[in-house]
Amino acid sequence: MLIAAMQVHLTFETVRQNDVVKGLAGWGAILAIPTMVFSWYGMNFKYMPELDWPYSYPVVVGVVLFGSLILYKRLKRNGWL
Repeated sequence: MLIAAMQVHLTFETVRQNDVVKGLAGWGAILAIPTMVFSWYGMNFKYMPELDWPYSYPVVVGVVLFGSLILYKRLKRNGWL
């Protein structure tokens, strides 16, 4: 009976641990979007066409925020966050 009780306890711990890992993976995916985009801008290219446009920075930040928000909503809806 003790072994059965320990197995039940370990099962519940595993389920809770899986939820924690899913949450961490979800936040890692959300943070990957700005990391990828802003690392591109940190490469210091000599000629980047989007740097000449005065609205390029707000558009890039907006796209990153929009992409992160969409991913957050999808992960929240699927139960990952």
